[in-house]
Amino acid sequence: MSLKQTQIVILLGVFLLQYIFEHIYPQQKNINNWKNEKFNIVTGLLNMAITFVPAYFLIQWVFLIQQKNLGLLQELVLPFWINLGLSIFLLDLWMYTWHRLNHKISFLWQFHSFHHKDEKMNSTTALRFHIAELLFSYPGKAVICFVFGIGYIPLLIYEILFSINVIVHHSNMYINERFDNIYRLFFASPLMHRIHHSNKAEETNSNFGAVFSFWDVIFKSKKNKAKEKIQFGIDHTNFQ
Repeated sequence: MSLKQTQIVILLGVFLLQYIFEHIYPQQKNINNWKNEKFNIVTGLLNMAITFVPAYFLIQWVFLIQQKNLGLLQELVLPFWINLGLSIFLLDLWMYTWHRLNHKISFLWQFHSFHHKDEKMNSTTALRFHIAELLFSYPGKAVICFVFGIGYIPLLIYEILFSINVIVHHSNMYINERFDNIYRLFFASPLMHRIHHSNKAEETNSNFGAVFSFWDVIFKSKKNKAKEKIQFGIDHTNFQ
């Protein structure tokens, strides 16, 4: 089994487990809605098909960076584990930045808002993205990989971590608040991300972290509590 096939198997397994658990132990029972879930799943499958080509070229680009020793990390010739750790932090910082830009820039928000319009947030919401947003994300990631010299293995491992955490923190699975508070010390947690999907603008514009939670602390965008019971969706026209 290739590394890419392993990635697909891992992500499919995580998604199925989250989907099953959120239907057995849901945070909100009314969130489980097959019509909504079917729409999100079909959207995700179409997005996967359309982004196959840019994803392929990104992988080839990263292989070229690695072969030609381009970028900062390639020049430094660091031990693998240090290179891996730095690559993951840099990629996640970029994803935090990209996410925040999608809320800050009105042109990007018109596509990213498609993700936030889901009023029944669950694990399938992790698949619900406008295809334009996904296509626009590839050039930025390609530049980051080039500037910092991020190789194929670090990129693949980050993509696995990113996808797993995105599925987990969109899930409607019941989670204990005490456990969530421990989890969020390091990672973007489900209860944090539910605040991000609130229909209140000041809550939507918080908790942008993808994998790690500390970017929100560093850049002062972390919100620990919603003002009242969270209603998912968009009731506001302003973004940030």
